[in-house]
Amino acid sequence: MKIRGESIHAGQALVISIVGIHHNPAIYPEPDRFIPERFIERKYSNFEFLPFGGGHRRCLGSGLAEYTMRITLAEIALRWELESAGVDRDIRHDLAMGPKHGVKLRINGRRNPKRE
Repeated sequence: MKIRGESIHAGQALVISIVGIHHNPAIYPEPDRFIPERFIERKYSNFEFLPFGGGHRRCLGSGLAEYTMRITLAEIALRWELESAGVDRDIRHDLAMGPKHGVKLRINGRRNPKRE
């Protein structure tokens, strides 16, 4: 069988490169830059954004993970003043991709301390 001019032989494994998709400049202009606004400005399809894999191998806990993340981030953003405390250019490439040394933030204090 041939796909886009490439021969695929019987028994040969094919995999989707999630890192390759997430670094495709046709889908993500300036893919190496941290631009979180890109997810507000555009709705990506299930074939363009795959943080939990895709198809029948999609992570079983993805719904709970996304829900928990939204609540946690909202609580942090509402209660604390944060600012970036450094730039990490090294990227970790393993099961998941992300900043190699974490994300350094400085806590400047509580927002509206009477709200509790």
